[in-house]
Amino acid sequence: MKASTICGSDIRAIYHEHTGKGAEGYQNVIAGHEPCGQLVEEGAGIRRFKKGSRVIVYHISGCRVCHDCRMGYMISCSSPLRATYGWQRDGGMADYLLCDEKDLVDLPDSLSYAYGTQVGRDSSWQTIFSRRLVPMLMRYGR
Repeated sequence: MKASTICGSDIRAIYHEHTGKGAEGYQNVIAGHEPCGQLVEEGAGIRRFKKGSRVIVYHISGCRVCHDCRMGYMISCSSPLRATYGWQRDGGMADYLLCDEKDLVDLPDSLSYAYGTQVGRDSSWQTIFSRRLVPMLMRYGR
């Protein structure tokens, strides 16, 4: 991993405003979501990225099957398989992170890893993932 952050939900958990159970509870994993890094190994079946790719890891790993996931709102995934990097899965404060290809977004060379951690936030991800950005730009002639 090259960069990672914590968010307001982490702060609430750190200061014990969460009970440690449920979606915002740390479950004996390494903290840090909104991570960015560079692929150092390729798992079997990887198609979109290769060793050396710069990537943003979206912090919610949804099922991609439920209605919310299909609409691009993995944060609202209703599946029991939903897991957050840094809460239910090891997160970006680790030296290395095992993640699913479906959770990766290409990080352009023009953005630093530190800026990439901010792109992984929900509103940015949902805009990119649901492809709302392209029609919006076409509408305004850009």
